[in-house]
Amino acid sequence: MPETQPSSPTLPVREIAGIYAVRQDKPFDPSIYSLDITGVSLRTYWKNIEPERGQFNWLLFDEAIRSAAATGKKVRLCIMFGYGVPQWVGAKWFRGSADSEYDTANVEMPIPWDENLKREVTRINAIFAERYRDNPTVAFFHISGPSSKWEELALPKNIVDQPGYTPDVILQCWKEIIDQWKQIRGDKRISVAVSAATSVDKNLGEKIMEYAIGRADQPNEHGALGEVFVPQWNYLDTLYAKSIRERSALWGPKTIFAWQMWGSTQWPRKCNDFPGTIHLAADVNSTYLEIYQEDLLVPNLARQVEELNRSWPAKQQGQ
Repeated sequence: MPETQPSSPTLPVREIAGIYAVRQDKPFDPSIYSLDITGVSLRTYWKNIEPERGQFNWLLFDEAIRSAAATGKKVRLCIMFGYGVPQWVGAKWFRGSADSEYDTANVEMPIPWDENLKREVTRINAIFAERYRDNPTVAFFHISGPSSKWEELALPKNIVDQPGYTPDVILQCWKEIIDQWKQIRGDKRISVAVSAATSVDKNLGEKIMEYAIGRADQPNEHGALGEVFVPQWNYLDTLYAKSIRERSALWGPKTIFAWQMWGSTQWPRKCNDFPGTIHLAADVNSTYLEIYQEDLLVPNLARQVEELNRSWPAKQQGQ
């Protein structure tokens, strides 16, 4: 395991900590930029950025950066792969089996260790990093690796049946991605959604974290990325308070970390305790919290979020 401790990022924790609006594939409602929150977090599929090889559309990210800069906010950016890989890459694809977990059933995705895919992912990552790593409004690169439909770690059960699969091949793909981002990140922090690991490898999130920052109980292990790495879990809800507190307490002494809302008050996957949930993130000293735009468009909820953002614990720490 690499033991290099990277140099500190330019932006201190107090400038990037707090609450971020999150959305996928679409621009934020203009009203989001008038809220008293720390920033916005945008994710989109690779096929939306580069529908044909060498033909790029960065408008979604560029407009968010312009709006955020004009209102004193930070931006987190993410390109997702898996289901969102463009067909021109020429990778071998398969369909997730019907018994797969976390929205991976019957979803088509490329084989993560396909050499064409790995080559082109390395290429788009380098282009992505070069475009935004020197922009002071960008606080993070939220990086993606082998996954099916979202930014997390979910993989269909029948990935183990694909040619070339081994128990270590998924982790090896992640290691290569982390090693590349170590070299191309500039002064930006790197975050990874390490939740939703499926039965293929329930411990994949922990393995990624141990490679990136070292074991939780070993303060002198720094891994490949050290202090610039931010693990993020995406199941924040008071329904899961026990696990949230345990996970935060385990990794809190080792690294800064973050949470994303599991659902929304406006979704079928409903958040029934919005005040309790957002305050739970603050209580466990999450560096930042991602809240879906749908909730921030509700005036009463937006006011609660603004009030909490002003007193966000990590913003007061002066790191």
